[in-house]
Amino acid sequence: MPLRKAFRAESSVTGRKEIASEEFNAWMSYLSSRKSQIAAEIPDFQIEEKTKILLKEQFDRLKHRDTLGIPSSEIVDFHGNFAKKFRFAVPIHARNLAQMIHPYWGYLSHFPNRHFRFEELMEVYEN
Repeated sequence: MPLRKAFRAESSVTGRKEIASEEFNAWMSYLSSRKSQIAAEIPDFQIEEKTKILLKEQFDRLKHRDTLGIPSSEIVDFHGNFAKKFRFAVPIHARNLAQMIHPYWGYLSHFPNRHFRFEELMEVYEN
């Protein structure tokens, strides 16, 4: 009986990881399609280079050495620490950004055991 419970627990974790990966890929696909839809309206839809450099510095301070990424559970802290020091100028409304990262609304903070690389975060912000 304990072996069956262990198998169920392992399969449920694996299943949740697969579902989370599919959700993230679907979210990125949606963002890409929305970007192409509004590209004609807002042609300069990129984060300023200075902001990217500052974000990268903050990211490098908080990333984990073993994964070279920031765990989803620390995404809010990453943005909070950055916003305390610098203006976070992204081409989306602040509420929409909060909906992506905030633990009660966000997608990025709800991926268990997921580490985001800097390139992935920049893709989310710019798309």
